[in-house]
Amino acid sequence: MSGIVAMFDREEYVSDDLIHSLLDSIDYRGHDGRGSITKGHIGLGHQHFYTTPEVVGEDQPIGGNGYLLTFDGRIDNRSTLKDSYSFITTSQTDAQIFLQMCAKMSVDTALQKIVGAFDFALWDQNDLKLIVGRDKTGIRRLYYSDQEDFFVASTSIEPLLQHERVVEQVNEEKLCRFLTKTLKTNSCETFYSGISYLKPGAYLTVTHEGVDQHRYWDPSDLEGTLTVDREQVEDMFRKRLAAAIRSRLRTRSPPGVMMSGGLDSIAIARVSQKYLKRPVRAYSIIYDEDDRGEIPTEYERIHLVKSKYDIDVFEMNSEKSFDHISTFEKLARGSPCYPESAYNSQRLFKKAYERGDQVLLTGYGGNFWEGNRLYYPDLLKRKRFLRLLSSMQSDSEQIRHLLKIALIFNIFRGQSEPFIDSSNIIQWSGWGDRCINILEDTTPYPQDKADSFTRLELRSVYHMYRDQFMRTAFSNIEDLAIQHKIERRHPLLDSRVVELLFSMPIGNLFDGRYKSVFRDSLEGVLPEPILQIEPDWGIESRTKRDDRKIFEFTVSYLSNSELERRNILNNKTLSKGIHGYFKDNKYGLSLWRLLIAEAWLKNVD
Repeated sequence: MSGIVAMFDREEYVSDDLIHSLLDSIDYRGHDGRGSITKGHIGLGHQHFYTTPEVVGEDQPIGGNGYLLTFDGRIDNRSTLKDSYSFITTSQTDAQIFLQMCAKMSVDTALQKIVGAFDFALWDQNDLKLIVGRDKTGIRRLYYSDQEDFFVASTSIEPLLQHERVVEQVNEEKLCRFLTKTLKTNSCETFYSGISYLKPGAYLTVTHEGVDQHRYWDPSDLEGTLTVDREQVEDMFRKRLAAAIRSRLRTRSPPGVMMSGGLDSIAIARVSQKYLKRPVRAYSIIYDEDDRGEIPTEYERIHLVKSKYDIDVFEMNSEKSFDHISTFEKLARGSPCYPESAYNSQRLFKKAYERGDQVLLTGYGGNFWEGNRLYYPDLLKRKRFLRLLSSMQSDSEQIRHLLKIALIFNIFRGQSEPFIDSSNIIQWSGWGDRCINILEDTTPYPQDKADSFTRLELRSVYHMYRDQFMRTAFSNIEDLAIQHKIERRHPLLDSRVVELLFSMPIGNLFDGRYKSVFRDSLEGVLPEPILQIEPDWGIESRTKRDDRKIFEFTVSYLSNSELERRNILNNKTLSKGIHGYFKDNKYGLSLWRLLIAEAWLKNVD
């Protein structure tokens, strides 16, 4: 997991000094050095972090066949590609394989055939065009800014902000949406005006004339393309999950596993053990009972797996992120989207590195398989509102929250309101009026739209799972990991696994059972107590609402608020949010968003 920079200047030649100044801002990604190349109007830079055996000693960018390439990532179906194409050899690096494929076929075709986690910048010296792109499921990200006279892109947002011709201007509309939990799920905006991120499964072609976007992979294209029965689905899931995990074991040293005590991460640890030559080394954060009522059960699950399968578990007691909010002032330049668990994740990464681990597998992506999210829209379609409310009552807070945003926000508007009083949001550039209209709209969900749900489109499910906040939070945690010389790998985001979800008959999920395909496929692999895990706990704040110490800290931290100074929120709104959380017991996670947004703004020029 390295880092790349690409610069295309339509008027001036790109200097090597400029590329290195951009790389300086992501120096934390260059644990094994850096490289760069400039040629006329183009410049490419690469920060090296060697995590696979083949890549050790490679110096990127590389060139050949009329191309220059910087490639950050991994190709996980190397053996399949080698069997299909004689020009691919075992000793080649992933970057060399990618370059060879682009030379032998179109970039679009090459991207469709590759399974992996990557972003890249490819300069076509014959057609004088720059191509930048990212993997199918968006594991790696790519930010870019397209101005009239130049284009710049990078793995991280920092190099773009470092560029002297990119104006560092906070996207106040998006920050407002973040605070009010109304982020657009299909927007490519970042928290900076003029800077965007590229959608998963897409690439850009950049020339002197402009920029064109191409989508080479879209989950909606897969819908209904696979005709198999339930038994075949389970067999395919087992095989694809095993392939995804096995391909992610290609490391310089055996990987560890981030194991929370949930079904997804335990499954990853268990299957990984089949292919490793030593006991799996797992890392778990243990939360206090007072902080999260279901944690003792998670604790018991962790110890059950530890004893039954001889897994080496390192346990770390949690600490409250609220106690360390100032830490995020130094981290959160890209976006404020850090989850409340971020500080504990950072501590875990540090410990993993100290113990000699370089790669950690995760269970991230398991929520793709929560079939209930197909069950609820069907109840909505049939106007079974009481059943819908009853089902949601026993479901997890996370699912209710996402459904509120995506499907039924206006129907059950009174169930959960943001702590920010919409009338107190400062109205700038016309956004205040629009925001107030959104928050105060009590119009029932349109009947014609409700009737149109013959079933929920799988593409909508995809956006629900990869909504904007979680996607950005995911990227921020990746940055925390690499700062501690750790690469996270996510088998459940392998495109082969995700493609099965979107191509199999929808009835396999449409049964109202929690992760039924996932659980049924792993019978005999995991013990029964693990398979019976249900989502019966909510995502709640780990801060006691009557904690006087944190209350006083919050008041002090926001006393000279950047949010207020920038006219994003006024003093009345801030006061209501703080006192409402600690005294009225009704404002959910929004206090954390308020604090992390403040920390982020303290680090913005």
